[in-house]
Amino acid sequence: MHNSKNCLSFMVVILLVLGVSSTSFISAMKRAFEKLDEESEASFKRRCNYDIRILDDGTIIIPDGAPISISGIPDRVMDKLDSLEKSNRPVDLDIDTPISNENLVDILNKIDSVSGLRKRIRSLKITKSSLVDEFLCKIALLENIETIEFSECNIRRIPWSIGFLKNLKELYLPGNSIATLPAQFLALKKLKMLDISGNGSNEDSVVIKGLRDKGCIVHAR
Repeated sequence: MHNSKNCLSFMVVILLVLGVSSTSFISAMKRAFEKLDEESEASFKRRCNYDIRILDDGTIIIPDGAPISISGIPDRVMDKLDSLEKSNRPVDLDIDTPISNENLVDILNKIDSVSGLRKRIRSLKITKSSLVDEFLCKIALLENIETIEFSECNIRRIPWSIGFLKNLKELYLPGNSIATLPAQFLALKKLKMLDISGNGSNEDSVVIKGLRDKGCIVHAR
């Protein structure tokens, strides 16, 4: 799906540079979307949980509640967060470059300062950055978050405040150094997926057993 989106972005740039008419532009976009294979389209709709439609004339209909996806370097993320105050759409954040804890805390403070935004963050992904307790504790501000992914972020422990994330459904923490999980994990009633592979965690721990008993899929090897 990411490749398809990249191709679409490339096509938009080329069409604009060449001065293609709006009618031709719409037709080209429609053809591009039609090339998305059914599996990718189905996966995209499942991830978004919204019915994105393409009309016969090529018009793309995105419901008002469809999520806003923000990714990139910290400055770009900060700039986009400023523009979200008047929107009520959920937001997916993907910090796809290594980032300092100072910048991460700044981003969370910005989220907290924009009216209603912290309740609309639906997912947060950070890879290959060193996350310290100050930042991890502030994650509890994102009370409606559903998916968190912190891969290879040198995390040694998860704060007990994780238990406040009542809407958390998926938590991916592979490639860290988390030896034990706090008992507050058992308060995450909606958690359906936990990936702590590559951490050296004890698969026989009370918390992991408890999560599995609740129907949560746990990858701990």
